[in-house]
Amino acid sequence: MRVQITARNGRIADAIRARAERGVASLRRFEPRMSAADIVFEEVGSQNRVEILVTVDGTDMAVAHAEVRGIRRALDLALDRVRGILTKHREQSRDHRGTSLTDALGET
Repeated sequence: MRVQITARNGRIADAIRARAERGVASLRRFEPRMSAADIVFEEVGSQNRVEILVTVDGTDMAVAHAEVRGIRRALDLALDRVRGILTKHREQSRDHRGTSLTDALGET
């Protein structure tokens, strides 16, 4: 899996970079078809913004943002959000059952 980390308006410490790579690697258990992840760190005034774009083979991209004070907190929030998106999408793709005919017609 390809992980691309970009910093805008600043530099990223090696510890934060390693934490981001570990966090993205842990997402593979929620969506094993992940092929790439792009993480963008940006300083906006006194806030730190993190954007994570995850590419999943055969589906659309999952995108999550977080903008808070503190780069670690922003990274953790963005990882939690993308984890939720991937989990929800995986559950929806696994649920192939349609609505039963009686439920669709409103009969009891």
